Order: sequence, then structure tokens, then C-alpha cells
Amino acid sequence: MGKISLIKFYIHGTASSSNEYTDRLLRHLAFKRKIPIVDGPQEADFVLVSVCDIKEIEKVFAAKKYGKPIVAGGMISEFPILNEASDFVWHGEAYGFFDYVKNGGTIIDMGSPHLTNKRNRRLNINQDIRWTENPIINVGTRAAYYYVGKGCPYKCKFCYMSYAREFQVISENLYFKAERSCRKPFMLMPIASFNPYWPRIKRQIVEIPVREYLKHPLKAKLIRFGVEFAESENSRNLAKGVDVSLFDMAIEKARIEKSKMIVYFIGGVESDEKIIDFFGRLRQEYTSKPSVMINFTYLDPPPFTPFYDFNLSILKKINERKILNFVQSHNKRFRIHYLPPILNALKRTMVTRAISIEDYNIIKKQANVDDLFRSLPHLIGKSDLKIIKKRSRESTTTFMPYWEH
Repeated sequence: MGKISLIKFYIHGTASSSNEYTDRLLRHLAFKRKIPIVDGPQEADFVLVSVCDIKEIEKVFAAKKYGKPIVAGGMISEFPILNEASDFVWHGEAYGFFDYVKNGGTIIDMGSPHLTNKRNRRLNINQDIRWTENPIINVGTRAAYYYVGKGCPYKCKFCYMSYAREFQVISENLYFKAERSCRKPFMLMPIASFNPYWPRIKRQIVEIPVREYLKHPLKAKLIRFGVEFAESENSRNLAKGVDVSLFDMAIEKARIEKSKMIVYFIGGVESDEKIIDFFGRLRQEYTSKPSVMINFTYLDPPPFTPFYDFNLSILKKINERKILNFVQSHNKRFRIHYLPPILNALKRTMVTRAISIEDYNIIKKQANVDDLFRSLPHLIGKSDLKIIKKRSRESTTTFMPYWEH
């Protein structure tokens, strides 16, 4: 097959903006190293697929139609199902992959410790980020994306981003150089789980932890943050410790600064009554603006976190209508985003735990929760919240039983 630097790649993408950013970043990094990215799969030797969310696993199956070997990578490259579905998987940052290719490394011969396939499952993640290589990528007319961080120092126990990679952020000089070079700085959308520079930037949309939001004047059209849990003990042990008083102050600050808010809660592990009690302890307010949108998401306990083996049978459906009726009688600014069926959330989590294509196919076809659990008992998990609360935030489960180490 010759030197790998002569091999041609085709990037299998989609039309969504998030994938447009990823695809263009890959093209940029390959171009700098003179690695050929071709316009059609027929001309390629390998197809590259970037998968950053478990629902994007379908991209890998779609890419099989080209009849070319698939090299997958991305934020969820350590989920076993990606290794089972692909021919090869690169674990970690793309800079290292393209350096490996440029220097003549082979894929077929598995010459890098960061490559795996179904026969070689020895997991080794490349975490070397080349900040100076990251371009500002304009996507559409309203956003300019810029990669500024990976991982998160908060280490919420349920958060994949906190555990999947080491916490790293771009230098302050590089970050603000990018701000100055952006034609419309307010359009710059930093890609990071945690951005330490929020207090000094102006944005239409800002994602920020509650405590940081309360420290700084921050005029923005929309503020987004996580409260996560209603019970104080759950919040302190599992998340960022946002209690009723902090949430109340944040809501008042948003009213004064005329900012809309989107607030994220985790559903399925606390009763409707506990959630209603939380909202009932907030101050009453009968003005309707600026709005506060409550987004409930079902707990999605990912691998590599202290929640890696959480017992999914514990999760219960929440009654958004019951909660909404109380919340809006107490505070007219609140709105609630309705959840999809709990079956969807359970399927998503079980795909992250799947260790074979057979597992994946069974998950896809199940039409109710009972059948899902009955068909795949090995993917349900055994630990409850009491066990998980005893685990340190510093504990990691980098190696699932699937992987060799």
C-alpha cells in the first residue's frame, strides 16, 4: 500500500453546523500537513468519520455504503460500539493522527498506540492539543467557532466531559488574540466544557457556572447554566452545589440585566415532589419577562465517570405537566421544555454501554422499557446513588472491561 502519506482520505460528514465545524477543522489540519482529502469516496483509500455524540454512531453505519475502510474518531471514540462498528478507531486529538500519517505511519498495520480495532483493544488516548493550529471557523452568518478547551475542573460525577479527557485550556494570549482577529467578536463561540475567560468577553449567548455568573456583571441576551439537582445533598455531592438560594439570586440578576435564561435539570432520580418543593422555595414573581426556560434531561450516566455502572432501572419518568402547573402558579417567568419518552434516554445510555453490534441492534428494535431491560441485563448496571455518592470525584474508570490495559 506504500507510505501512508500517499493515502487519500474522504471525510464523511452531514449538513449540520456542528459537523460542518468538525469537518472543516479536519480539512484544515490535513491541508497544513499536505495530506490529501478528496471530494468523493470513490477516490479515497480510507473514510474518516468524526463522532462526538452517541447519536452520531449512525454516521459510521452510513459510511459503510462506500465500501472503504472506516477510520473513526472524536469525543466518544472510547465507547466500545464505535470500535465494533468501525474498521479502525483513533483515540484522542486529530493533530496526532495527521502527524502520524504525515510521518509515514500506517493504519492497516496499527503502527500507533492510539489506534484500535476489533482485534487490538489496547486503549491509549492522545491528549496533545496544538492550540496554535486551531483556526476560527465561520459557520453560517451568526457564529464563528474556536476550540479553546477540553475537559472540566468541576468534575460533576455524571459528566462525560469532565472525565473523558484531561482538563486543558488555551493560553490567555492566544484566546484574546483570536477575539481581536474576529470580524465580529460577539459572534465568537468558544468550544469548551469550561472557559475561564467568560468574565471578560461579550456574547449574545453565554454558558457559565452559577457562582461565576453571580460574581460578574454580564450583559447577554441569553444565559445558560446547570442547576442539575433539586435536593441540596445531591447537588453538593454529585454536581456543582447549586442550591435554592443561589438559583434565586441568579434569577433576580437576570431580571435586572434583562437576560433570558435556560437552566438545565437532571430528571429521573428525584421525585416530582422533591422538584416541586425546590421551586416552591424560590421567591414568587408574577411578571412574565425575561423568561426562564427549564430544560429537564433524563440522567444519562456515561462510561468513564463515577456513574459508569449506575442501575438504569432506578430511573423514573417525571411528570413535566404536574411540575409546570405548580411552577407557573409560583413564578410566571418559568417555562418548561418537555422531555422525549424515557425509553429514548434509556436506549441512548445503553448504546454507550453496548459491547457488540448485536447489542446495538437489540437496543434499536425494543419498543418498551421492560423488553429493553429483559433483553440486555448486562447493560443495566448495579450501583445506586448511595454507592456513587461514596465514590471520589477524582476516581476514574478509564478502562471499561471491553478494553485491554
